[in-house]
Parts: sequence; structure tokens; C-alpha cells
Amino acid sequence: MSNQLGVSLRNGMQSTKCAAIQEIQGMGADSLLTENEDEMCERLVTKYQDQLPLEGEARHASQSELQSLANTIRRNVLRRKADFF
Repeated sequence: MSNQLGVSLRNGMQSTKCAAIQEIQGMGADSLLTENEDEMCERLVTKYQDQLPLEGEARHASQSELQSLANTIRRNVLRRKADFF
């Protein structure tokens, strides 16, 4: 993967993570406490990973970045749910 592509991917991933965190922080108790946690995380990961313009080489090389996105989403869902207990 070229250096420019790597920088672009990291910048895009950082923006995507921020958007996901903002969405999670904006969720109310109803959605956080009624929706299945695993399904919510999966839905959010799919939503935000689909927004990344990854094709070919970038998609293959970015598996660790995509895992990082999934981890960020799960961690923030758990933290936000804890706000209601």
C-alpha cells in the first residue's frame, strides 16, 4: 500500500471513528438498553465501515483498521450503557 493511501486511510478511519463515537454518545437509554448489544455493535460497524471508500488493495490492507473500528464501537457502546446504571 502506498504511503499516501495509508495516510488517507488513517485519516478517513479517524473521521469514521469520531462519527461513530458521536452517534453512540447521542443515543438515549431506550435504544441502548433495549437493542441487543451485539446486534447494535454489528449494525454500527457495518454502517461505518460501508462509509469508508475502500477498494482492492486498501480493503485487504486495512483489516487491522477495520478491527480497530469494531473495537472502538464496542468499547464506546459499553461505556455509554454504563452511564445508565
